[in-house]
Amino acid sequence: MTNTKSINQVAQENGDTSVREAQRIRERESEVRTAWRTVAFNDNEAACTAARIAEMTGYPVDFVEFVCGNVGYKLS
Repeated sequence: MTNTKSINQVAQENGDTSVREAQRIRERESEVRTAWRTVAFNDNEAACTAARIAEMTGYPVDFVEFVCGNVGYKLS
């Protein structure tokens, strides 16, 4: 017999819900903000580049630029 469950039903059965995905997104954004503040505090704001923060967090440069732009953090 074939599986007639929707993708959402399968995800919910596995415990992977949209609430959990939203939490993971918030955690990723928080990591980027924390990395920016760490670089800005230890060095200075001029040292805050998207490439450096992407290297620290392991996230793509585009994502770092998106998060910093939304928060208002300046990148060099």
